[in-house]
Amino acid sequence: MKQYFIGEEGLKKFKKRYYNIFLPVMALGAVIPLTINLMSIHAADGYTPWIVFGALAVYFTFSLTRMFKKQKTMLESYRLTITENEITREQMNTPPLTISFMEVKEIMKTRKGSFIVRGISKTDLIQIPAWVDDTAGIEEQLQTFSTITTAKNFMRRQYGALAIRLAALGILIAISMVNDRTVVAILGAVLIGLIIWGLNELRINKNVTVNAKRRSMVVYTLIAIVVVFEVISKFWLYPNISQ
Repeated sequence: MKQYFIGEEGLKKFKKRYYNIFLPVMALGAVIPLTINLMSIHAADGYTPWIVFGALAVYFTFSLTRMFKKQKTMLESYRLTITENEITREQMNTPPLTISFMEVKEIMKTRKGSFIVRGISKTDLIQIPAWVDDTAGIEEQLQTFSTITTAKNFMRRQYGALAIRLAALGILIAISMVNDRTVVAILGAVLIGLIIWGLNELRINKNVTVNAKRRSMVVYTLIAIVVVFEVISKFWLYPNISQ
């Protein structure tokens, strides 16, 4: 039996990736719709939108810094145990996941150096980030379970899921800007469908912490409420809007 952790070197790599990739993507995802909504506000003094924007920017920066600290703590708790018979992933606030050697269906390696161990069920996925110490030793042990293949199909699915989420963001922006009631109703129905899909994917995901699931479900629910309100506002409350 051998155990693997994420050490200081791995945490440094994560920090670099977080600030170079994750942070800009999350910032754009929040700032773009926020800016569009603020630009539509016609404050009498002309300053109110920018005051609101500034306050939210400060809050957003604080939240992202806090999020990084939580992610760092979570990564520090990551532990991978590989024995002759099974692979087990343990992490703070996340149910342990074990896949026996008889249940290993596929082991994939990404071009970034991460590994994905897939079991019989599609929800049985052990993700081994490239930040874990001794990835060469991990790869050597994983090869005793199954041949390691490239993760092209897995990454295509991941990029496809990301594309769906970006499309959902675009639909949300479109709903707030479009006045055609029929278009708004169609876009609203599509977005609600995507939210339901997202909630189901979140529910069955065994690699998301319990706290993250709860927060995400709250966010999804709030977005659904906003969508329903927008559709109702444009379809019933404002009959003079062009059809």
